[in-house]
Parts: sequence; structure tokens; C-alpha cells
Amino acid sequence: MKTNMKRWWPLFAAALMMGLGAAAGADTVKFKDGSSLEGKATTLDDGSIEVQCGGASIQFPADKIDTVETNNKTGDPEQISRIREIEFEKMKTQQTGMTRPQRDIIRAVLGDLWSPDEGVRKDARDKLIRMDSEMPVLEYLRAKLKGSTALIAPELLSLIVELDREGSHDILLQYAQSAETQNRVAALRLIVSYKKDEDLDIVARGMVDFEDDVRIETAKILAETGSKRVTPALIEGVKSLNPQVSNVSIDALKLIWSEDIETLDEKLKPVTADDWSTFWSSKSNGVENAIDPSKLVPLVTEEQILMKPYSCV
Repeated sequence: MKTNMKRWWPLFAAALMMGLGAAAGADTVKFKDGSSLEGKATTLDDGSIEVQCGGASIQFPADKIDTVETNNKTGDPEQISRIREIEFEKMKTQQTGMTRPQRDIIRAVLGDLWSPDEGVRKDARDKLIRMDSEMPVLEYLRAKLKGSTALIAPELLSLIVELDREGSHDILLQYAQSAETQNRVAALRLIVSYKKDEDLDIVARGMVDFEDDVRIETAKILAETGSKRVTPALIEGVKSLNPQVSNVSIDALKLIWSEDIETLDEKLKPVTADDWSTFWSSKSNGVENAIDPSKLVPLVTEEQILMKPYSCV
């Protein structure tokens, strides 16, 4: 029996010392608002205080702390969890300007924005627009947009523009340079809705995008503008080895120049890239500030596209 005690005593002693050390190392953190929290307090490099208890931890800015007292109290991990929930709620309220019940109402309506039924989507958009007069829907949408996936962001962008057209142009310019294909296309489509001539130079950059899907959609967007300034950029699209890009660029050119083409003899109507280049040479003098395709640069680099996080969207 004595032999066994001698064998195990060092382990018991070590465990006892560890327990006493943990208890002795505990602290009571007192905040300036009069509240307190028990746990192991550690000052981090940025001056903030981290409080740990069990497997839970939370950080506080130094300016919120009044004093830190060392004692043998063990603390309560659930208290840290409750405080984290409260702090998270404060943060979300500050970001969105809404209480949790209000956010729950908005979330319930937002879900319908991605319904396969356009009627349901329209009803959701209309409802959110009406709700904006009663609660800060716009602020909530802007907060939600940050970090949203390419599945969600385009619909949010559209709604944000509808709620605050004048204040959303810069956001669209930002998303036009997103590594996500859907975000770039959505932003470009919304940018042209402002009908600013200078925006065409930005949108035309989609015609030299590294992704054909963006080039295809950009050609459609440019066609809708009806601007003859974009003709050279579309002719570059006609030269594409991808028949989809080439065909949609031809369709865009036909739409933009429909009145002029109708007057031409059938044999003289442009079909190939060379035909369109010749046609453009005869018309370019009458078009001011035509876009120079040699000066167009992609909205994003190929490396940005390759390095974007994997998404199933």
C-alpha cells in the first residue's frame, strides 16, 4: 500500500498544484458600467482584454474595463456565452439599425427574393420597399450585402439600387470588380441603368473579361444602351473564337445599327468581323468619343478569378 502511495503521490501532487494554480490564476474583471465577469484575464497585443473560463472566451476593449482583480473564483462559462450573445445582438443592431424581431421579419421576406417564381420575387421586393418607410430596411440590406455569396448579392444589389439610387452607384462600381462572375454581371447591368455616358467606358471593359459568360452578358447589356460608341468593343467580341460571344456581339451590333443596316443592299450588310470593321470605318466619323478597345482592361485580373474561394454557385 505504501509502495503504491509513493508511486502515485507525485501525480496527485501535480494535479493538486494545477488545480490550485488554476483557481489562484482566476480574476474578476470589473467594467465601468458596474457589471463584472469572472475568469482568467489576459491582456492582448492590441490592449484589449480576453477573459477565459472553461472552453469559453470573450474579448473586451480596454476602455470598457475598470479594474481586474486576481482571486480564486472559478467563473461561469455560461456567463461568457450569455455576454457574447448580448454583444453580438448589440453589434447586429448597430450594423442594421434594427432590433432582432425586426430583423426576423426582414429575413422572412428576403427568403422569397430567391423563389423560382418571379411573381413571388416581385411581391417580396414590393413588400421590402414598403417596409423601408417603417424600418431601416436599406441599412439592413447593405449590412447583409457584405460577405454575401454570388447567389445572394445580385438580388440585394438590385433592391439596394431601387431603395437608394443616388447613393448606390459607388457600391455598383465596387461590385463590378468582384471576382464573382454573377456579381460583375449584375453590377454592370445596374450601372447602365443610370444612363451616364461615362459609365459606358466601365461597362465596355466587360467585353475583354477573362470569363466568356461576362463577355456574353456585357454584349447584351451594351446592346440595350443603343449607344454607337461601343461599336469597336463589340467588333472585338465578333472576333472571339467562342461562337456564343461572337454571335451575341453580332446581334448587339445589328440592334444598335438597325436603322442604318436596313437601308443597305442585302449583299452589303455586315456579317463577319471584317465586314463590321469596314462598316464601322464608314460610320466612325459621325460618332464622338468612340471606345478604343485597345485601351480596355479587364475589370478583374485572371489571378483574382483563379484565387477566388471555391463556390458551388
